[in-house]
Amino acid sequence: MSIQTTSNEFDNKTYYSAKDILNMDAAALSQKIKMGEISATKAVHTYISHIKKINPAINCLVEDRFDQAIKEAEQADQMVKEGKAEGRLFGVPMSIKEALDVGGMRTTGGLTHLKEQIKASDADVVAKVKKEGAIILGKTNTPTLCFCQESDNRC
Repeated sequence: MSIQTTSNEFDNKTYYSAKDILNMDAAALSQKIKMGEISATKAVHTYISHIKKINPAINCLVEDRFDQAIKEAEQADQMVKEGKAEGRLFGVPMSIKEALDVGGMRTTGGLTHLKEQIKASDADVVAKVKKEGAIILGKTNTPTLCFCQESDNRC
């Protein structure tokens, strides 16, 4: 990490680059967000920028919820200010495989004829990571019916 620290009588802050944030594991990032060292909003914007940069070439994210994620990050930052930051994944941006239900998003299992199905509720595992404070950015590509190790579909 290329962490920079400034120190004077008015400011004693550590600044984290986008690379620093992208290279942190979830536990470390959550801890830094809870401690107010990194805002959830900065973390979410960092991940969104990275996804927008790489996604056209690799089609990793097939559906996003960036606007909702930014709002959730802003709410998380407010919770930090109020001393209410809780959860092992608090403020951590993450994606969910397309084969898992996320309320308000499509779940196709990689089958194009299901691309208009919008799920009303979250899969149990998604509900659990949200309960721990994770912020869902979107859904990542999955092979048809999760059958192979590689994805090349465009659902």
